[in-house]
Amino acid sequence: MLEIFVFLRMPSWRDILPTGKWETQQLGAQLRGLRKMMVPLLHIAFGTACGEKKLDAPAPMHRLYCKSPRIKAIYSRKRDFPLYILSAEYGLVEADETRAPYDRRMDLERARELAPAVADVLKDFDWFIFFNPQTPMEYTQCVKWAADLCNVRVAFIGWWPLGGLDDCLLIADALKETGRLPENQIRSLEVYPQRT
Repeated sequence: MLEIFVFLRMPSWRDILPTGKWETQQLGAQLRGLRKMMVPLLHIAFGTACGEKKLDAPAPMHRLYCKSPRIKAIYSRKRDFPLYILSAEYGLVEADETRAPYDRRMDLERARELAPAVADVLKDFDWFIFFNPQTPMEYTQCVKWAADLCNVRVAFIGWWPLGGLDDCLLIADALKETGRLPENQIRSLEVYPQRT
């Protein structure tokens, strides 16, 4: 039996290191591309609380709350991120799902009751960006309890006029591109749970 051995020349440092300005720029671009490829693919969703005034007939959740400019604004600008609406009656529901109108208010007891069902939805995401300006604290507490149950990070944005929809989009884009929150300070941001 004839055995053939092939010896490959190991590259020297001269073969690997760039020699000119153009090659250095190309290597830098390749490394940046590799860094982008190494960013973890994060599953991100937007959320907001329901509105008070509702239509009289069943409708998609984003239209059911007919008098809510907040829901209309976030729905129109959500891009490719899924949007969920936290309802005192139905829990955390995708914005395009059709539901019947109801008359129920969120209180702490109801928030605690809904938390496991909300956690069941949140568990599919790495980050949940909750747009909550002028939202009663029971909605925020419900999301916090749910996040504790399923170990999901939540970015709460709100408190007009300091924060708004642009902050939600800024955070979502930063998480999608780098896997981290944006470097610049967003004054209306609360991250839950706090991790060091």
